Amino acid sequence: MSLAFLRAFARDPISVGGIWPSGETLARAMVEAADLRPGQVVVELGAGTGPITAAFQHHRGPRISLEPDPTLAARSRARCPGVEIVEARAETLHAVLSNRGHLTAARVLSGLPFAIWPEARQRAALDAVVSCLSEDGIFVTFTYAHSPLLPAGRRFRQTLERRFRRLERSRLVLKNVPPAIFYIARGPLGDRGMEHPIRCRTRP
Repeated sequence: MSLAFLRAFARDPISVGGIWPSGETLARAMVEAADLRPGQVVVELGAGTGPITAAFQHHRGPRISLEPDPTLAARSRARCPGVEIVEARAETLHAVLSNRGHLTAARVLSGLPFAIWPEARQRAALDAVVSCLSEDGIFVTFTYAHSPLLPAGRRFRQTLERRFRRLERSRLVLKNVPPAIFYIARGPLGDRGMEHPIRCRTRP
């Protein structure tokens, strides 16, 4: 699996964002934090080789995963046949959902490297997430442990704080290469804005 991931990284390092897929411990923790409920539409952004996909593949409801790299998409399909893998970028999320008869998604899980993307691409992808989430929807996205210490990582956290009513940060997941954290963002704000959003807190 990691060889396919390395090749994808060599083809498009900005889109892939790392040289190693996220680990099963991180994937399971993210899915648990998303609090999936039967019947909900669940979407994943950036399937890669499928660790997060595998963690939610038995969810009882529509399961859709976006992965633009054809080789990685094929790997995820083979690993998780119960999940629909769509070769598309996060920015097209609205079209992907509407083409399948869904107005919104209740949960969005992401393995995308938002914090290292140029601001325009980051903004376009997050706009798609916010516009497609239900009012009580949850967005879970991971980043590497050092990211919050860097300017780009701090900007990403602040962007999430502006776009969601509540933002929590997980504890450090050491069983990942490299160690990682993830954000749990609740209640998309869209273009409504909020005078006093709840700032980032660490989950107990």
